[in-house]
Amino acid sequence: MFDLVTQQRKNEKLTFEDLVIAKGNYEKGTKDDTEEFIYQLLDVSGDGIVGR
Repeated sequence: MFDLVTQQRKNEKLTFEDLVIAKGNYEKGTKDDTEEFIYQLLDVSGDGIVGR
């Protein structure tokens, strides 16, 4: 989740702007934006494969 919110920067720094962008994408994005956000959140390994 941390990598998703920090937009995959990998610098281990979370900014207020990152939180605002993540919240905006989730709350005010299109249905597709919201689905993509949730899919990326569930893709723990980052390989594009989500399973049970």
